[in-house]
Amino acid sequence: MFRRIHRNQCLTLVFILLSLLTISVKTEAGAPRFLSVLESTIQFKIRNAEIMVRGDFTKVAPELYFEKGHPERSSFSASIDIHSIHTGIRLRDKHLKSKKYFDAAQFPTIDIKLVEAKALTANQYQGKFRVTIKGVEKEISVPFTYTETGEEVLFTSSFTLNRQDFRLGGRSWTMDDAIQVSVRFKALSLPAYGGR
Repeated sequence: MFRRIHRNQCLTLVFILLSLLTISVKTEAGAPRFLSVLESTIQFKIRNAEIMVRGDFTKVAPELYFEKGHPERSSFSASIDIHSIHTGIRLRDKHLKSKKYFDAAQFPTIDIKLVEAKALTANQYQGKFRVTIKGVEKEISVPFTYTETGEEVLFTSSFTLNRQDFRLGGRSWTMDDAIQVSVRFKALSLPAYGGR
């Protein structure tokens, strides 16, 4: 009986030592991070009849996992609630939710998923994202930055979408095709102990 207890204790000790070794390697070799998003900001602007129309989406549900040393292992997805669109004018918000534009009744969300990412510099990355708007799926290349401040991290990005690619608004003599988008995610970073 004592030998059996001793053997079990040894196996437990070996398991603990292996687990600690795994944690040490994970922590030292690029610090994989699970990210709890604290703030999400997605803003857009487009010129219409010589006026710059600005707005944002107030309801965004992102999920983030990031490895700075190995961005190709990272993952990102987000669902943006079309009904949360806000431009400061209710009538215009209602118009943008209509069938001519986002058609929120049939397509209530914009969905974004990271396909691949690569490092350009220490804090700058290039990501390929699959974007689905109004039932149309496109892959776009987007630059983004990643900045650490203690346990908080900040992702920022600016890029342009062509509204015609997603059937938003149709042809127009007064409205630009280019939608300028700015994204900002502030998150709490925790080491991913034990692996993903």
